[in-house]
Amino acid sequence: MKGCTFARVTAWWLLLDVIDVCTILLSIRRSPFSSMDPKPRPNHPQYIQALRTMTPAQRLAKAFELTELGRRLFIDGLRHRHPGLPEGEIRRIYLEHMAKCHNKIY
Repeated sequence: MKGCTFARVTAWWLLLDVIDVCTILLSIRRSPFSSMDPKPRPNHPQYIQALRTMTPAQRLAKAFELTELGRRLFIDGLRHRHPGLPEGEIRRIYLEHMAKCHNKIY
C-alpha cells in the first residue's frame, strides 16, 4: 500500500534522538518566521518529556497509531465532503491524494 511510506517516515522521525529534535524545533522557533506561528504551545515541554520516557518500541507504536488516525480522519473527511460517493470511489480519491504527496515526504 502506498500509504506505508508515510508510516515509515513518521516512525523514523519519532525514533530520532529527542535532543536533536528539540534542537531542530528550537532553531525553527528562533527563526524570523517563527512569529508567523500564532499558536501558543504551552504543553511542548510536557510532550518532549513524554517522548523521552517512551521506549523506541513505544514511539514506533505511537507513530503507527498516529498514521492510522490521520488516514482515518482523511477518509472520514472525504466521506463528509462527498456523502453520495460509494466506498470504492472514496478509496480511489484517497489513493490519488496519497500518490500526489508520496514523493513530497522525502
